[in-house]
Amino acid sequence: MKFKLIMMGLFLTLSSQSFAYPIVSDSEAIRYGDVLTLYLDHREANKVYFAPNSSMLAKDNSDMPMFGLTTWGLNEVPFRPENAGAWVTFTARLTSDPLQAAALARYLEDNPNKRVAIIPVKESTLGLESNKPGAPFSKLFDEMSISRIGGHLEDEIGFMSTLTGIGAKVFKEAVKKPDSLKIQYCYTFDGAGPDMDAKITVNWQRVYDHYRSSFTVGRWWRKATITREVEKLRQSGHVKWEINGGTADDQEYVKEVAEQIVKRLFVPILQYVPAGQTKEARGWSFMSFNHSSTHRSEHKEEVWEMSRRQLVERERCLPVNVRDVKNYYTDLVSDT
Repeated sequence: MKFKLIMMGLFLTLSSQSFAYPIVSDSEAIRYGDVLTLYLDHREANKVYFAPNSSMLAKDNSDMPMFGLTTWGLNEVPFRPENAGAWVTFTARLTSDPLQAAALARYLEDNPNKRVAIIPVKESTLGLESNKPGAPFSKLFDEMSISRIGGHLEDEIGFMSTLTGIGAKVFKEAVKKPDSLKIQYCYTFDGAGPDMDAKITVNWQRVYDHYRSSFTVGRWWRKATITREVEKLRQSGHVKWEINGGTADDQEYVKEVAEQIVKRLFVPILQYVPAGQTKEARGWSFMSFNHSSTHRSEHKEEVWEMSRRQLVERERCLPVNVRDVKNYYTDLVSDT
């Protein structure tokens, strides 16, 4: 028989909200194939979340990428950077690549009772990537406007910038070589992250044996000796507890819970029976209890699991695929 106990702590804050959070613990995530990771909902057992694994330029109704580069002054001879420049705009969106889309379809087919949702985001941003931020960008951009949105990963977001003469020249060449243009789609999201988890395992049969041995030598397990006896059981492996994360106080708390579990199982039964009580009352001694209860196979082991979570923020960035721009170069790039 297995029981699950949730230590609430900061997790109470999550449960009191009207909206749900994904459990963003990698150890608890569901790996479905190589490209799909599903995160459990912290309240609904039948709900999972996923994040798209790719991003691309958004497209208009004619299936053309939403990208535009308009330059001026690049054809002057001699070239004067101070007289040249450009205006660039593009819009991007997240998407699932074919492999992830196929894996998601298989998961829904295999799990028809599951609800799948896209991870809710706090903020999304779109920008360019550089190994040397600051100085290189100042040579390329006069001004830059990066939109910030939140709430939906499926939303399209845009980027707008005025380029310097050097930037205009660089961008025009980069469009012809899309792999040299590093555009990043980044987003942040909140989730219930692991703070502490613990497991207590009680082997009923072994603990009964311990009590039987104690009873035969006339030794009673009283409240004053409970801690010492539980420690003996732990050292012998009959009662186990393990904890990941947490503090010294959490360690002590888990030990106390282990003691409470053992006390719940045995102390009410193993009480001293004063002389003079009826024979029926004496029937609730350890020996009678042992006979009636220890042979129930489903009660051989009991496991208690505890977990405490806290709200954490995660960030993820994906490169934007701009290869389609090259195929529409004459439509998307113009000189004035």
